[in-house]
Amino acid sequence: MFSTLANNVTKNNMEPDYTLVLQRGHGFATVGTSIEESVYRAVYTAWNAETQASALEIQNAYGASAETLKYLTPREAADCVPMNQGSYTKAWPLWQAQVEADPLYKNDLI
Repeated sequence: MFSTLANNVTKNNMEPDYTLVLQRGHGFATVGTSIEESVYRAVYTAWNAETQASALEIQNAYGASAETLKYLTPREAADCVPMNQGSYTKAWPLWQAQVEADPLYKNDLI
């Protein structure tokens, strides 16, 4: 799995071209430069997948053609990258507080 991500690393850039790999029947794996960034990508990947699945269900329910769903163009996706860089720093404290408050998450190491 990680060799798939690593195979996309260029000689001049140690960052992989892809930060997510889908695993048929198993979900997905994501990488980041930090735990916070990896968690951010995992959370938003799951949310975005749910949104896309809902949109496809609505499309199918109304018998709309496949062209009615409009995805980002490659240019639009590339233009979003700077906006998303480092945005996990806002969400991380909230997610950390949620885990600390939830009795299902217990850390016996502290």
